[in-house]
Amino acid sequence: MTAHFAPADQQRFVRLSQEYVTHRVETVGPPELAGADELLHQLQEAGLGLSIVSSNHRDYVQRVLAKLNWQAYFDVVITFEDISLPKPAPEAYQRLLTKTGLNADEVVAVEDSPIGVAAAVAAGLPTIQLADLLPPSQLATVQLDHLAAIWPWLQPRL
Repeated sequence: MTAHFAPADQQRFVRLSQEYVTHRVETVGPPELAGADELLHQLQEAGLGLSIVSSNHRDYVQRVLAKLNWQAYFDVVITFEDISLPKPAPEAYQRLLTKTGLNADEVVAVEDSPIGVAAAVAAGLPTIQLADLLPPSQLATVQLDHLAAIWPWLQPRL
């Protein structure tokens, strides 16, 4: 965008995009993730702490969690406001480790993009990459096709 648009136009585009996404979440709801509710329940029942590490703004993340009724699942939420460098920098995951007091080998990241995978791997976390529109990253510990595959992959490693 920098090569083609003035800074004010870039800022306007970002603002309008955020407004549009927020409106869609409020009126239509977030995109459906098949198997997400069941996976969250399984992980919580297993006594695993769940966190979110997102490059999105806190307001957006909180709206999505509220719309899906998922607030109670997540102990820690790290967002854009908590960091100075977004993904692929590892800062967000490092902040998660500091906040939870966990070591990198005690956490498994679940990501859907090569940039997110790069951030998690740079922080030393084993990383599951879910199939998405973007090509898979060779940095991921494992690549899975859907959310329902996470629990069977994770269970023997607990």
